[in-house]
Amino acid sequence: MQVATIEIYKCTNICVLLCTHAACKAVAKYSALALSTQSWKRIWHVHLAGPMRAGFPIVSGPGVRSGLAKRFARHLRNTLLFTGALGPPLRLLAPDISRTARFWSRFMPIYLRYKWTKWRFQEQRGFSAKRVEAEWQARHEWGGVRVHAMLLELSGYYVKGAQLLAAKPDFMPEPWTRRLAAMFDSMPPRSWRHVSKDIARDLQQCPAGRLHAMHGERLALDDAFAHIEPDCLAAASIAQVHGARLAPGMLAELSWRWKHGPDVVIKVQNKKMQGLMDSDVRNLGRLCCFVSSVLPFNPFLMLEEVRETVPREFDFVREACLMKALGERLRAAGHSLVLVPEPVSALTSPRLLVMQRMQGVPFTAILAGGDALARRRAAEAMTPLLDALGHLMLRGGCFHADPHAGQLLLQEDGRLVLLDWGQCKALTAARQRALAQLVVALDRGWTLGIVAAMSGMGLSFLAKEGGLADPRLIAKVAHIMFDTRSLPEARVSPLADDAVIKKIPLQRFPRDLFMVARTVMLLRGLCHALGLDIQKTCSLRQSARVWRKHADAALRDSMLEEDRRMALRSLAFGLRRQESLIRLAAPQLIAAHWYASSGEQKDLVVVGGGPGGYVAAIKASQMGLKVACVEGRGSLGGTCLNVGCIPSKALLASSHLYHEVKKNAESHGVIVDGVKMDIGKMMAQKETAVAGLTKGIEGLFKKYKVEYVKGWGKFAGANDMEVALLDGGTTTVTAKNFIIATGSEVSPLPGMTIDEERVVSSTGAIALKEVPQKLIVIGGGYIGLEMGSVWQRLGSEVTVVEFLDHIVPSMDSEIRKNFQRSLTKQGFKFKLGYKVTGAEVTGDVVKLTVENVKDGKSEQLEASVVLVSAGRRPYVEGLDLAKVGVELDRRGRVQVDEHFKTTAPSGNIFAVGDVIDGPMLAHKAEEDGIACVENLAGKKGHVNYNTVPSIVYTHPEVASVGKTEEQVKAEGGKYRVGKFAFAANSRARSVLDTEGLVKFVSDAETDKILGVHIMGPNAGELISECVLAMEYGASTEDIARSCHGHPTLSEAVKEAAMATYDKPIHS
Repeated sequence: MQVATIEIYKCTNICVLLCTHAACKAVAKYSALALSTQSWKRIWHVHLAGPMRAGFPIVSGPGVRSGLAKRFARHLRNTLLFTGALGPPLRLLAPDISRTARFWSRFMPIYLRYKWTKWRFQEQRGFSAKRVEAEWQARHEWGGVRVHAMLLELSGYYVKGAQLLAAKPDFMPEPWTRRLAAMFDSMPPRSWRHVSKDIARDLQQCPAGRLHAMHGERLALDDAFAHIEPDCLAAASIAQVHGARLAPGMLAELSWRWKHGPDVVIKVQNKKMQGLMDSDVRNLGRLCCFVSSVLPFNPFLMLEEVRETVPREFDFVREACLMKALGERLRAAGHSLVLVPEPVSALTSPRLLVMQRMQGVPFTAILAGGDALARRRAAEAMTPLLDALGHLMLRGGCFHADPHAGQLLLQEDGRLVLLDWGQCKALTAARQRALAQLVVALDRGWTLGIVAAMSGMGLSFLAKEGGLADPRLIAKVAHIMFDTRSLPEARVSPLADDAVIKKIPLQRFPRDLFMVARTVMLLRGLCHALGLDIQKTCSLRQSARVWRKHADAALRDSMLEEDRRMALRSLAFGLRRQESLIRLAAPQLIAAHWYASSGEQKDLVVVGGGPGGYVAAIKASQMGLKVACVEGRGSLGGTCLNVGCIPSKALLASSHLYHEVKKNAESHGVIVDGVKMDIGKMMAQKETAVAGLTKGIEGLFKKYKVEYVKGWGKFAGANDMEVALLDGGTTTVTAKNFIIATGSEVSPLPGMTIDEERVVSSTGAIALKEVPQKLIVIGGGYIGLEMGSVWQRLGSEVTVVEFLDHIVPSMDSEIRKNFQRSLTKQGFKFKLGYKVTGAEVTGDVVKLTVENVKDGKSEQLEASVVLVSAGRRPYVEGLDLAKVGVELDRRGRVQVDEHFKTTAPSGNIFAVGDVIDGPMLAHKAEEDGIACVENLAGKKGHVNYNTVPSIVYTHPEVASVGKTEEQVKAEGGKYRVGKFAFAANSRARSVLDTEGLVKFVSDAETDKILGVHIMGPNAGELISECVLAMEYGASTEDIARSCHGHPTLSEAVKEAAMATYDKPIHS
């Protein structure tokens, strides 16, 4: 028994605190500084021995009570001396001391039970490993229940602390984490009687209530809300939320600025909680005095941040302003997968917040349930959440610092709703830059950069005697805070052992980092709860891979030359002995790009990261060349991937699906009522597709070691290119060869000013926020017809204005006529043979003046939006091509020979893609890039431009390769034509998609295929068979005699080929 007692009370630092704080409750109750012997005994029996026996029965002998009483008396006297030195009388501190005493008097039995269990297994032999594990599990279950009940009773800041600990699954036993996780927005709610009184009272403090008061009236609940749900939706530590419906009168008052319907939620604050929280924070300060001797750093360095952030959470007006501002910032930045409820500012007061009601499944329910599909969807939503938080943190200047499971809803379409915005942290511009540098350094795994960034934010240590502080300590703190590893041994006990922890001599600690680290900890907890590998998802080092683009942009936007010098000085932070190492590494910290060898000559530098450029760069690296790619957009993929081919095809697919369900589903026996289109979700799906592909290209660059220079380049010489980096500053890239692959831009139209709101280019057309009532498309080419199809299917009245007397000039005339007839049937209007002479924007209306080319008569058209798609032109601006002797033709295209070599006298500058002659198509640019690189590597690269297909992705699709019938006829040769309609194709008829035909043009003597033109379902896929046949010089008979699967659409190709050299079977 005595051995057990001695072993238990070796842990003096913690146990003394327990005794002291338990006694403080008695001191507060009896309000006496000088206590008699009888008082001591009464305090001991009532407030200490009773709770201990309840949770730790072994402590019952007189020797134990006598020994503990002596320690208790000694440390209580020290406590009284400490509290007396604070100034005010002890009785004024009674509430604070009482709450602390309640905590420790309830926690001490749990602690001692754990110590006894540990002593039992250490001192008494013969227990099997299985029994030890089972008993520890039972002890953890018991402890979790007791701690959960204790914190529910105490509430206040103890709940906040419990939620934070529950978010760090590697800190406590699993039963504890599971029990504490149940406290996320699921606290016991207050009664509706009290809550309704609080709502009625706080309504008078909101703008609408003050307006009523000015007229001598009181804003009643019925005036503001038609109905309030008595049962709360969620209850947190300081407030609870109720569903409600705005009253018709209030809705009418708000109609000019409120567009989200009558359904809202009311967040009402518990007025008693602010006092409890303040008391808990004060107690936390007193506790820091005791525990500072056993912690590895001074806790007061972080306490100031807690003292500052807690009061802000009680100001709901501030929270509403943050929700509105940061929600708009996320929407403007394109983060459509993370939603922020819109607050009703007119009904918001410091203790009452009314906001838009968002539907979704709470993350807490997903984590508690067993739905594997829901958990997988929640896990997939973590990436856009990280992305959005990274944008707010690194570019927005203020971020959500409390992203735990109780704050998140998952909607059916995969979008996240981020709720409570009470805990937000603002960052200065300097802090944003320093944090961006830290993200860049973590992404690259560069220790010296991590040290520089942390020291730049103000982290410093006490220097050793006669020397400098060890810089490795800074890196150690960074990894402890942001990149901690899961520790299995931490699950043995929820409390640390008695081992002495080495003191970290912190001198200054950046308070901003505390909230950043807290946010990362919460994200790590979410990932762990969802079954994700926390080492591969939500450490800041891994988050840096998602946040890297925001860090690059933050550095680009804000870092001036003076900031560069300041960053270099912070990098040095006194390490003058390592001056040469700092000079070598400093440029890498500042430059937000993957370029580690600025003094090394490359074999090839590709200017432009579009389809021609990035494919050429990867191919060259695969062939053993040292390659760099200079791209100024900030993301790879060029126009095609970012604002062209890919996003437009995503919108075409979404709009086609909507149109099919709405118009044609009933023909298939599918009855669907009330079909609606959510433009926001459609745009979100588009952005998801684009983001995934751009990240994929960056991954390929890393895989094949292509160095990615983010900036705008111009030639400084035949072998040198000066690059203005996106993050500020310049660098010079030296190479043996250059490939110009800068793509094309929208051709301007005289008299038209593109504002991307009412008068838009294709870039604006893929980002409209609503369906325009009337859309005018200037230009009857591929781009205009595709974007017109998107919005026509969604309800727009589309009119196409074309200068020529026909659409799509390069298309076979027979196919073109059928195509125009199909579009007209869908609802398109065409004004052919008209030119645009002017445009005027008046409010929401664009007045377009057009002139008939034949008779010169003018007329005026009106539209909600005008799309300018009158062609594209090569983009070579700012390259300084004249300096290196590269010549352009009269249309602004770079002149090249059959090997893609430009007119530069040095003979080492090449060009591919849209900047040279030929169709401006992404797949043509890719072929150019591959062939050019093969020529550079000594192989024979070649592109057969006669077999480059062109596709219009409307419905029906139109695809062509080779020559049209008109071209063959103009050449004067003999030819044959074979056609087959999809109306006779079994697969087309079975899917009710029979519009269109396949047309072959072949040489009459050799039967060689000269051209193929398809209009119909999946024409873009069917054309590839014909491209392959033409590439190998095949005849129509070769295709006709090839066996095609049945039933397939490709049988129409076979039948058309049969019709060319003989006769089709099914026609």
